[in-house]
Amino acid sequence: MTFTVLSYNIEEGGDGRLPLSAGVIRRRPWPSAVDGRCTDLVIGSLGKLVSLGVGLPQISRPGDGQGDTMTLDPAHLTPAASLNRVRIVDLPGVALDDAIRGKTAYELLVARTLADDVRRHADVLGLDEPRATPDTTLLPAFARRFAADAPRVQDAAEGIARRFGRSLGWLILTLKRGDAINRRARPDWDDTYWDHWAGIGTI
Repeated sequence: MTFTVLSYNIEEGGDGRLPLSAGVIRRRPWPSAVDGRCTDLVIGSLGKLVSLGVGLPQISRPGDGQGDTMTLDPAHLTPAASLNRVRIVDLPGVALDDAIRGKTAYELLVARTLADDVRRHADVLGLDEPRATPDTTLLPAFARRFAADAPRVQDAAEGIARRFGRSLGWLILTLKRGDAINRRARPDWDDTYWDHWAGIGTI
């Protein structure tokens, strides 16, 4: 199976939403349940975003759309379609990263998660006073490190991007497979949501 994988921009708005935008795409083999490989995604430059036009809900704050099960209508998305509460409990047959196991999409992909990783590597990135810098300032500064003159800085930025991209890759794999253990962790989704994601071949 081959997926079209995208590079994407990230910017957390004032309401805490983390929209994804279409960007540079590249075609890569998707991981199989046999070898457990996970395709790396690459974060591009940060900037103003537009949402993906393929029925991909935004990662928003937990608590949206909780309640009774609703059938998915991709043409009329409701808050219940949000990915924020999809929990990656396990991916049977795949060597799931320990840092991913049990986490929700929100925990993995909210902008604060990326900013926290940037802060942990601020020294090698050459970022001053990262703990006192708001995320909205820190993340654009991080994006500029991809074009730094020093290879060591570029490598550090790419490592952060790779880790964040892998989190997105694990989420997509979870949605694509729709394993029963992960379905049970999202009781407000019926089979229409999982069937929708199982049928997605390009993002």
